Amino acid sequence: MADRKQMEQELARLAAIVESSDDAIIGKTLEGIITSWNHAAEVMYGYSAGEVIGRPISILAPLDMHNEFPSILKKIARSEAVEHFETRRRRKDGEIVYVSLSVSPIRNKSGKVIGASTIARDISERKKMEEELRKSRDDLERRVRERTAEIEAVNRELEQSNQALRDFASIASHDLQEPLRKVISFGDMLQHKYSGVLGQTGNDYLGRMLNATRRMQSLLTGLLEYSRVTTRGSPFVSVALQKTVAEVLSDLEVRIRDTGAQVIVEDLPVIDADATQMRQLFQNLIGNGLKFHREGENPVVKVVGETSEGKHTITIEDNGIGFDERYLDRIFAPFQRLHGRSSRYEGTGMGLAICKKIIERHGGSITAKSAPDAGAKFILELPSLPVRS
Repeated sequence: MADRKQMEQELARLAAIVESSDDAIIGKTLEGIITSWNHAAEVMYGYSAGEVIGRPISILAPLDMHNEFPSILKKIARSEAVEHFETRRRRKDGEIVYVSLSVSPIRNKSGKVIGASTIARDISERKKMEEELRKSRDDLERRVRERTAEIEAVNRELEQSNQALRDFASIASHDLQEPLRKVISFGDMLQHKYSGVLGQTGNDYLGRMLNATRRMQSLLTGLLEYSRVTTRGSPFVSVALQKTVAEVLSDLEVRIRDTGAQVIVEDLPVIDADATQMRQLFQNLIGNGLKFHREGENPVVKVVGETSEGKHTITIEDNGIGFDERYLDRIFAPFQRLHGRSSRYEGTGMGLAICKKIIERHGGSITAKSAPDAGAKFILELPSLPVRS
């Protein structure tokens, strides 16, 4: 008698747990006939227990999902459980709800499977949020694709335009070199053979013409070098900048001697680069330090390298005439000079533009710090990892 009473108390306790659960708990036979229905099931599906007990479980299925129940019940009959199966169900009012189902076998005292117990949890809000997130993601991906396509189209147009400009610069500068050479050649012969006939005014005119022609030749040469930075660059290799700068100083030996200059070189790294362009880069920057020196003062140029945080920083500092930093952007533009043609500092205004082009091809940047009569410091930053050429 005590055992029976204890069993009844345990069954009552289990019934209370089932009834108070926040999840819908439904019992059914292996034929799919509903045998039990808790309060949470009433709330979730809108049917009272009296309306569904004895009826087939398929009343909860949308028309396109009736085939789910036979396959689930067959698994239960084989003593298999179905865990966290997500699907759709239909409420009494016709509204579709998303549910997560866990279905377990119900056995009799002898262990035979006689039915199934389903625990259903309403996941409609979660599904709604997932759908909103999916739509937002799809919309974002669509916009990103559209924007990427626009950028790629603009980049293609820009590349085509840049290529056309490079081709024009190369062709124009190359094709104009020959007629300019002829003008200079015949001008020199004219000056050499007929200077006595031309007189002072004629020689003055001829000298101006030759000076202007030689200047145009220099400008075209600079333009050609500028266009070739990207179009005729060599593949990147391992370049020891200490050796590169030593070669540059050997080339500048006469200018260093004539100006009484001192060039100090410290701790330059080995980098992945176009060796020829690195030599051109340092030739221009060190050459500027020697050229733009103050009268009566010997040039001092210091080249120092430092590597940290995934990049190489190289500074080229001089004690020359400097410049006003208001013109910082201007000095790196093609054909821009801070000193007029009449000054003692010759040049075409292409040197620093070529330097900037070389640095950008190597994935780096160049800037400068200076003040009038206080020297200039050019700061190069290059990535320490290899860059695709």
